[in-house]
Amino acid sequence: MSTISSRKKACDLSFWRKPVRIVAEKGRVIGVECVRMSLGQRALRDVPRPAPVDGSHFVIAADQVVKAIGQEKASLAARLNLKTVKGYIEVDDHFQTSLPGVYAGATVSRSGAAST
Repeated sequence: MSTISSRKKACDLSFWRKPVRIVAEKGRVIGVECVRMSLGQRALRDVPRPAPVDGSHFVIAADQVVKAIGQEKASLAARLNLKTVKGYIEVDDHFQTSLPGVYAGATVSRSGAAST
């Protein structure tokens, strides 16, 4: 999603933030704890690496969290026993997989969610 399209869709973009943990009460998600990041010491090839800013932890209120980075579709589909077609997780018109309550989109399915 581009910055321009996210503004049209009323999305709040935060840069240089790193999720630290999911915050829950009584077994229900209530937020995501994050820490602000800044460029730190230079590493290999003299490129600065992101580093946490001391004392900058904050919580973003949430009642649902969608992990959308670094998925491995083949192993994830196999672990959850999801139906697949030609290596992609099969979803319905609402992006629900063959396992009720589990949804997939973007590059793990042929849903086209990455371009919407």
